[in-house]
Amino acid sequence: MRQHRKLSIWLCSALGLISGSAMGATLLDSQTPGNSDAYTTLSAQSQYAASGYISIDQKSGGYFTIGSGTLIASDWVLTAAHVVTHQISGSPAIWPSAQITFGQGAQRPGSLVGTFSVDQVVVASGWNGVDLFAGNDLALIHLTSGSAVAPAALYSASLLGTEVGKTATIVGYQGATGTGLTGNTTSTYARRAETDVVDLIGAGTGGADPDTASLGKNAAGNNVNYGFGKVSTNIMFTDFDSPDNGTSVNNSSDPSNYYNLMGSGDPTTYEGSQVPGDSGGGLFLTVSGTTYLAGVTSFVGSFSNTPFTHGSNYGFYGDENGYTRVSPFLNFINTTIPEPSALSAVVLTMLLLKRSRSRLLPDA
Repeated sequence: MRQHRKLSIWLCSALGLISGSAMGATLLDSQTPGNSDAYTTLSAQSQYAASGYISIDQKSGGYFTIGSGTLIASDWVLTAAHVVTHQISGSPAIWPSAQITFGQGAQRPGSLVGTFSVDQVVVASGWNGVDLFAGNDLALIHLTSGSAVAPAALYSASLLGTEVGKTATIVGYQGATGTGLTGNTTSTYARRAETDVVDLIGAGTGGADPDTASLGKNAAGNNVNYGFGKVSTNIMFTDFDSPDNGTSVNNSSDPSNYYNLMGSGDPTTYEGSQVPGDSGGGLFLTVSGTTYLAGVTSFVGSFSNTPFTHGSNYGFYGDENGYTRVSPFLNFINTTIPEPSALSAVVLTMLLLKRSRSRLLPDA
């Protein structure tokens, strides 16, 4: 059984920017990255219109885009906690000034729907600004005025089943893109969407040790120690599958065998990887014709025995993405957002099924 070595992870936000440029999804090498590539076209579909990009005024010198978010009520956006917080004396602190823009926006193709200021940030309990494997990288931001953009419905695993095995569409912003062979390299300032199968949900209770338990499977169906045993059940994973899966999954001399971490090794039509700048963006699942926000982009990672040298580039074949699941946080969301703005499609579904209830129950 092939064992992976230590896992390295990076936040998926472009923190510390001093200019407007940032980074975005990497694509299959059969695609030519650009403002009109198929991934950009996919992101423009109406079911992803609730996606926006978040800008922070870090030094009172102007707003710079560092992440993404999804409108879930007319005046509330769901994003990653690390997008809207920073470390002060070892503790997370909320950036004092933020805004979100919907549509492709300035320096991006397409129309600008509107920019909204933020007057409140509510961070999920347990976020310490450091431990991404604990599964608490989530925050709600309140807008000073409501948006006319249709909010995304929220995914409930108890109603709609497990996320694992479903094909997701993940939406994010930022400037640089590239392919699975190059990592992110080219600036195009476009919103993009990729498709990936949700392969795995963490099985542990959180923690910083990535080198425990054999939860993943390689393309032959054999257990492989990918080190996700202590990752919280609040986190789900996708990996960037390559069109070339190798001739023998257990032949460590074939570098293409490292391209598939878990689940099927067959890439989707729009397979890709999130990279720094995409943090807080939405992972969407469509069930019975309705599209739901099921996850929030948190981090990208790779193992030390990858055939690629990462350096300052991310999003190579074989890299994995971690997403905070929305479903376990439904109670947090619906107790933070007051009625009536909390009513999304999934809440209305619950009202129809449970008639006497006006709030979502937390998932088990």
